[in-house]
Amino acid sequence: MTTRRHALSQFEGFLAEEAGSSGGLNERAFCLEAVGDHKFLNRLRTGAGITLSTIEKAEAFIASRRVRRANGAAEGA
Repeated sequence: MTTRRHALSQFEGFLAEEAGSSGGLNERAFCLEAVGDHKFLNRLRTGAGITLSTIEKAEAFIASRRVRRANGAAEGA
């Protein structure tokens, strides 16, 4: 699996998780909040120029969002 396909799979999986949670992000909101580019995933899908640092930035955003969500769930328990 290429880096591009792996990243796309990871991001789409994250968006599926978000769709199932209250206050979840849609694709456009994710792209804007994670990397500041509302066309990020579309560019990734079509093979347009995406840098590794942009992919890493999106991965870091996902990791921090999951931590915040887990901490919020722990506080509510």
